Amino acid sequence: MEPNHSDIIDEIPEILITNSSQCLICYEIKPMAESTKMPNCKHEFCNSCLQNYICSKVQEGKLYPLSCPDYTCEVHDQPGLADLFLDPVSLEKFYSFRNKNYLQKQPNLRWCPKPNCQGYDLITEENSHLTCNTCGSKFCGKCHNEWHQGQSCKVDNVLHKYTKKRGIKPCPNCRNYVEKSSGCPSVTCTCGTRFCIKCGKLINADHKTFQCMIGGSYFNSSWTFIFLLIAMWILFPFQLGLLVIYFFEDWGLNETSQFAEHIQYFKALYYPILLLLSPVITVLTILIGGCLWGILVFNSLIKRMEVYKRYKQIVNSLIFLKCIVLTPVFIALGVSGYLLINLCLPFAGLGLLVLRFVKKTEK
Repeated sequence: MEPNHSDIIDEIPEILITNSSQCLICYEIKPMAESTKMPNCKHEFCNSCLQNYICSKVQEGKLYPLSCPDYTCEVHDQPGLADLFLDPVSLEKFYSFRNKNYLQKQPNLRWCPKPNCQGYDLITEENSHLTCNTCGSKFCGKCHNEWHQGQSCKVDNVLHKYTKKRGIKPCPNCRNYVEKSSGCPSVTCTCGTRFCIKCGKLINADHKTFQCMIGGSYFNSSWTFIFLLIAMWILFPFQLGLLVIYFFEDWGLNETSQFAEHIQYFKALYYPILLLLSPVITVLTILIGGCLWGILVFNSLIKRMEVYKRYKQIVNSLIFLKCIVLTPVFIALGVSGYLLINLCLPFAGLGLLVLRFVKKTEK
């Protein structure tokens, strides 16, 4: 017999109903004196959880907007929240960071290039001659150097080499430099713009990740990528090691990652070992991967059949035995698929080579 909800409510002490609230983070019942109602959305949280929330936002640098901890809340900014929990010194730092965070989101803002200066100015299409609002220095909004009347922007060779070596790219929106130590090529600037760290272009429906990997476009594929494809009939046992080396050398893994720095420093040792182990790792990957993939497909097909619905218990007891019997078939399919793909890769390389020459002759 299900309990009567009204009886349960009657059994709750009245003080818990009138003088307490439930925190939406820890879900504990706390006295009203230990809880805070959000200024703009009226969600309630205990003071301890809110203080931890604000501290985590300060550490992450995500101060603008300072949203409600409730992920379903549609109020995107709670500016008065920090006033309730931070001391005057911390509060001053909070608003200083928040103001800087807000300014960094402005695409036309350019920071003053003078050391230790927090000033800035706004660039327009008509005017790139900027004046710092703090120190009054004149600078170019395009190259961030001192103002050069009547002269084209000079490229800082030291900065250019440094950014190229570490994979640093300017944001296509606000032009501030963004660095990524590892992982996928997608990055998000402090201004909120999401772009590819590999090619520097916005990540949207028009962005092609695979084209970034091969050099920007099919007509401009890198020579290394083309020759690797053409020679794949010989190199295919080592392609797993070559792929890992490619990612370490060219796909966003640089010296800011301690692991990548260690690999780069001892690459004369690690790379040959990786290439020697590649055939063994590749065979194990194909065997295990092909077997697991086949079992998953087989189970999925069996469960869709009418016989499974009628004799579920009997079929479940036989599935394991059938998978063991069919494992060689799954492995054979995996090996065949792997070999078929590698059989086609040299022809893809020849196609990219033709496209490269076509593009060159058109110029």
